[in-house]
Amino acid sequence: MTAKRDMVKDYAKLTLVLYGVTYSVSDLSTTIQDNLKLHGLCQKLIDSTAGMNSKDYTDKERAGKIAEVYKTLKSGAWRKPGEGIGAMNKKVTNAKDLATLEQAEVMVKLGLMTEEELAAKVLDTKARQPELKRSPLEKV
Repeated sequence: MTAKRDMVKDYAKLTLVLYGVTYSVSDLSTTIQDNLKLHGLCQKLIDSTAGMNSKDYTDKERAGKIAEVYKTLKSGAWRKPGEGIGAMNKKVTNAKDLATLEQAEVMVKLGLMTEEELAAKVLDTKARQPELKRSPLEKV
């Protein structure tokens, strides 16, 4: 039996609790903290291109997306308004895909999936649909 992963992030204290053990950023050297900052920035920027495969997107398009995300971060926002979970699935029409995305939203809220992973799932779902039509669940 696999242990359930419980994760609690406390941004005010910069602590993370995994499997009942607390990890604190303040326990780490400033060099390691700086390395973690750079790693996090890299992850955030690279995750923004999830789903933008080399077959359908150019390096210039991927670089543009990365620059857009960086600009948003520099403005002090984690993401642009309207980029949240609810905004991503508005055009998904297939009921099975919608249910899968709703499950993914719950996983994000539980901390089991990042919003970037969810965005990649939405892109993949949209790519599999022959044509995007208004969802019956979407308000007119």
